[in-house]
Amino acid sequence: MSTALLIVDIQNDFFESGPLPVEGSTAVIPIINKLRENPIFDHVFLTCDWHPINHISFAANHTNPTAEPYTEIMPNKNEWVAFTKDVPSFEFKPVRVWPVHCVCYTEGAAFHPKLNRKPTDIIIEKGKRVDTDSFSGFGSFPEDTGLHKMLTDLNVKTVYVVGLCADICSGATALDAQRLAYETFFVLDGSIAAIPEEGEKMVASLKELGVKVLNSNEVK
Repeated sequence: MSTALLIVDIQNDFFESGPLPVEGSTAVIPIINKLRENPIFDHVFLTCDWHPINHISFAANHTNPTAEPYTEIMPNKNEWVAFTKDVPSFEFKPVRVWPVHCVCYTEGAAFHPKLNRKPTDIIIEKGKRVDTDSFSGFGSFPEDTGLHKMLTDLNVKTVYVVGLCADICSGATALDAQRLAYETFFVLDGSIAAIPEEGEKMVASLKELGVKVLNSNEVK
């Protein structure tokens, strides 16, 4: 059995100069860099948003007049049906829309330069489908990022989750890990919420589901 560290979305667009800056995000990088050196970890995974320019989560791609960034809208089926025709069971549902961010192969989608990396790091790309936004590193139907299979193949039974944002992607990744029966730890000081109040709600949900919440100095 082995243990993995899941580092979620430490990408340029979520920092000060990006279109979706998270206040205080730079503070988690040294914590993550120190944590990843802990010998408890057999594997390190880095997840990243890797969106096409015409992604469904970009407010600019919708003619819906209510499609303002940071709001939730119902996509116009006529606009998006061409992208979902190969998924017969796909059902349109409300989507949260954002400024354009983390477009694949752009500097904004690159990992922050101060994040320490190694050749053995395993990269997980998410949000690659035009019609699907995936907060979780495991994906969101119909997108499967392959993370669960990779963890299973490596006989990983325990995961620690850090990164951005506690109320969105790192939180969702921890929720899915717990639901998939991994022993899951959420490292509180290695994650930060875009909206602190929502982060508190996510942490409460994680605890309720059985995720162990701790700080980086408690990782043994």
